[in-house]
Amino acid sequence: MYEEEPTITEETITETATEEEVEEVELLELSPLELEFFLTRSDIWDKLVRNEISIDDAKKLIDTLYTNLVSLSKASTSTKRGRRKTLKSSKNSS
Repeated sequence: MYEEEPTITEETITETATEEEVEEVELLELSPLELEFFLTRSDIWDKLVRNEISIDDAKKLIDTLYTNLVSLSKASTSTKRGRRKTLKSSKNSS
């Protein structure tokens, strides 16, 4: 009645060997302050994606976060000025 199509009883799967291109990326060390900035920023994005906050609120939060980061990083990198201790040399000790 109907002609049966030949069935494939054994499939041979050939995988071509592919080489991945690997580019070395220099990893930078993050300060705890920078790490906290990135984590907080990602939390803001998560809330935005889940529609928990509006776009305007997210912009305000990120702007506030950035200004806090800049002000805190300036405060942490400022040098403390103080009196320099010097050793008194004794000229008459010989």
